[in-house]
Amino acid sequence: MSLPPSLFYGTGIPACAIVINKNKPDALRNKILFINADAEYGEGKAQNFLRPEDIEKIDTAFSQQLEIPKYSRLVDLKEIEENDFNLNIRRYVDNTPEPEPEDVRAHLIGGVPKSEVATQEPFYHKFKLKRDVFFQEKDEQYYDFNDDLKEKAQIKERTEAHSGVKKTLDKFRKETDDWWKEAKDDFINLEEENNLPKIRLELLGSFQKKLQPLELFDRFQIAGIFVNWWQSIFYDLKTISSYGWSVNLIPDAMIKKAFFQKEMDELDKMEAHISDLEGKLQEAMEAAEVEPETDDDGNDVAISVKYVTATLTSSANDLLSNYVDKPGKLKLEENGSTKLPKEVPTKAQQEIMEYLSKAHQISDLEAKLRAKKKSLKEQSLRLEDLVDAKKYGRDGYINHLNALIVLHEAEIAAAEKDPAKKKIQKEIDTLNAKKELVEELISAIGQPITDVEARDLILQKHHEVMQEQLNRYLNTEKRNLIFLAENLWEKYAVSSQKLENDLTDSLKELNTFLIQLNYLN
Repeated sequence: MSLPPSLFYGTGIPACAIVINKNKPDALRNKILFINADAEYGEGKAQNFLRPEDIEKIDTAFSQQLEIPKYSRLVDLKEIEENDFNLNIRRYVDNTPEPEPEDVRAHLIGGVPKSEVATQEPFYHKFKLKRDVFFQEKDEQYYDFNDDLKEKAQIKERTEAHSGVKKTLDKFRKETDDWWKEAKDDFINLEEENNLPKIRLELLGSFQKKLQPLELFDRFQIAGIFVNWWQSIFYDLKTISSYGWSVNLIPDAMIKKAFFQKEMDELDKMEAHISDLEGKLQEAMEAAEVEPETDDDGNDVAISVKYVTATLTSSANDLLSNYVDKPGKLKLEENGSTKLPKEVPTKAQQEIMEYLSKAHQISDLEAKLRAKKKSLKEQSLRLEDLVDAKKYGRDGYINHLNALIVLHEAEIAAAEKDPAKKKIQKEIDTLNAKKELVEELISAIGQPITDVEARDLILQKHHEVMQEQLNRYLNTEKRNLIFLAENLWEKYAVSSQKLENDLTDSLKELNTFLIQLNYLN
């Protein structure tokens, strides 16, 4: 069994696994199963890895003694003997990819070989996409790209907008959702049955049976979708089988969406208001036209509100000092006005008031922004408390807070420095303060999450994880479809003849230009 390169630490070469079985059935005696799996893997930064579909394919080929073209083959001992007992895997299972075809005539005079398009058409058909989306007739042996296909980027646009592609992807998602509706019952009984291997085997079989007829993925890719999903929720399933539908398995975001949408909407409004205030503050800062500070090396330092308002106020006072011997520090009143000495000319008064007004506006916006952010933080923390109260109920929430306090007290005992101890003590004080608010929180949430609600939310979470895995595979397959047509574009969209004609036209244009300038006769 040949494995991919860089799969193990310490070596970059493809590894080989040998399985020796002294108790072969009679049908397999004097036969050796060769599996060449060195081309199918996921690429990592430090080392490569086997994806779930790769593991599933190896396992299936080995356990079922399958012969898969360019992947696995049962070889008779006599053939190995004829090869001087050479066990080089590639000798018996050659998975070398076919060479990229290059049509010289198409490169020279243009056109896309029909033979190459024909090899891609089965992939097009999986997405209900016909070749005339990209190609038109040229002659008996060649197509041309459609006249309205002007650049490579349009291939992706057409593919994603094509109704057949959309229907294919939507149908696959629908079939997956239909499977989930049936499979959900197995999860509901998980708490009682408590047999994960059996449930996994049954669900994998039903998943493949449901989706394989769609012919978008092969059985191993479908298994990869399932196994990726199963691994993502495996520890959830172990918790359910051991402890039931624990609320700790529900993400806080789902609880907020299910029970606290009103509070979430309010937080969204506050964030939008903050964003608006930040925009206005930025505009006011830019309108102030204050030169930035510079550090010791002469580099500009980011402008702060404090620096801008101080600079504007200083400019107003400097201007005032031109007309008054001992001016006091100017500052706008709450109503936006201030008294200026009579000695100051009207124009100078206007300039002074403009400086002060800008400083006041910026300070006012910053104060509003700071207050709004503080309110947002308080409301966000309260929402977190409401979520915890909803999850655990009155007694459970108190126990939850007490458990956190005990944990923090242990952290204080382990902490060596006073600042760290003070920080942890502050968190303990916050938790004790929350205990005083338990009754108010419980009153605000109504009833805590029931077992049925917890079960439904956890199942919804598992369904969403399945949708994420499915979309990842669907997007990969769609990218592969786009790549096929783009590859033909890269090869044949521009012929040698067209390049020569363009060059000739460019030279003619250049000569005309040179003649007009009297550089040529």
